[in-house]
Amino acid sequence: MKALLDKLSTEMNRVNPRGFARFNQGISQEEINKKLKGFPISASDFNEVLELLKWRNGGLTCSGDGLEVVFIPGYMLLNLDEIITHYEQFNDFPEVSGKYWIPFLNDFSDGFYYYDIRDKSIIHLITQVPEGERYKSMMDFLTVVYTCYRDNIYFLDQSNYLESDFKNEGAIVSSYSETFILGDEEIGL
Repeated sequence: MKALLDKLSTEMNRVNPRGFARFNQGISQEEINKKLKGFPISASDFNEVLELLKWRNGGLTCSGDGLEVVFIPGYMLLNLDEIITHYEQFNDFPEVSGKYWIPFLNDFSDGFYYYDIRDKSIIHLITQVPEGERYKSMMDFLTVVYTCYRDNIYFLDQSNYLESDFKNEGAIVSSYSETFILGDEEIGL
């Protein structure tokens, strides 16, 4: 995973150098251990999310200069404190399986990408309803993100917002995810 994150760093910095510079440095294992003391899930159950945070522990979410700091278009990378907070809030809804889901990306509202500790998959949810894709692994998800940066499918618009060529992104996502919903059309079932 580290090699893929290193390649992703290069591409994110190429596409959005000012935005990439505003991501927090990675969190140390010692800090992780302190923050997860008393957390109901063992760190080993979501080690891939923690590896992502060791790479970059979230980022500045409001820059004040119009520069959006996001991991993928519309979604910010949560830091460990935010992950813990959202996990606790999400688990206020007992009718969902949230106790197995670790949030790691958020759309500044009620959309999240979650890591499912049971099968190590990535789930995209909006208002706790499955929406979009379910990746079989964190590596598949990060491969899609890397490919979209590398192939300029993710790009900065004139206002410095990270955007996507949704059609080409959908084609890449569909080759790595179990489902991808584009409007009313399902691709990649």
